[in-house]
Amino acid sequence: MNIKFSLLTSAAAMAAVLPTAALAGEISGTVIDSSQTIAMRAAQIRLVELDRVATSERDGSFIFADVPAGTYTLEVSYIGAPTTTETVVVTETGITRPLITLGTAGKDQILVIGQSANLASALSRKRAADGVTDVLTRDAIGQFPDQNVAESLRRLPGVNILNDQGEGRFVSVRGLDPELVSTSLNGVRLPAPESDVRSVALDVISSDIIESIVVKKSLTPDMDADTIGASVEIETTSAFDRRKDLLSVKLEGSYNQYSEKLTQII
Repeated sequence: MNIKFSLLTSAAAMAAVLPTAALAGEISGTVIDSSQTIAMRAAQIRLVELDRVATSERDGSFIFADVPAGTYTLEVSYIGAPTTTETVVVTETGITRPLITLGTAGKDQILVIGQSANLASALSRKRAADGVTDVLTRDAIGQFPDQNVAESLRRLPGVNILNDQGEGRFVSVRGLDPELVSTSLNGVRLPAPESDVRSVALDVISSDIIESIVVKKSLTPDMDADTIGASVEIETTSAFDRRKDLLSVKLEGSYNQYSEKLTQII
């Protein structure tokens, strides 16, 4: 009897010491533009009551885990757009899925992505980065007459392109040798085509298929240690980046002042 009583007492004491699982919900939402066409990447979402901050991913999604039941306020900030607040109700064990829109646009309107939107997207991603980063987005690349990735990277600060065979091929960051720069495509490391060098020629990648180019000039713990100069991360466009149908048109033209004619090529 004494042994049984001792075992029951020990079990009760351990149950009192060990923490019990608290009931908590989850906020899993999405941030999109006012036309509900484009996901807003790198938007900062702040859970006001708990002072927790999250950043939206490429598809605009964000998650706040282990949120106690109650009513909360989400404060969403994005460079170039007014700050938006959203009130959400979190249950004890459920998942709340708010859909937050940024910007203002009426119905039957055409959304035009201009230079200000490109700059806002790049600056938002630079703000959300963990290190020193420069970003070149798809819409900004489309405004340049560049034919490949290397030529597009020439627009970023601290980046120098070495010409070979009449066009830009190799990337040099802050004056360092191109062999000290690593390159990845959609998260996959690109090897050098030659056996005796490490530099990757980027003239074979067309700028028309690029969604964004990120140049990371400082290392973070999740990166390979052989990136001494910089890391060039290329992301190609995907059908999942748009929530609705998107029409992309490339229009070029020239004007002959002698014949007073305008030619257009689509």
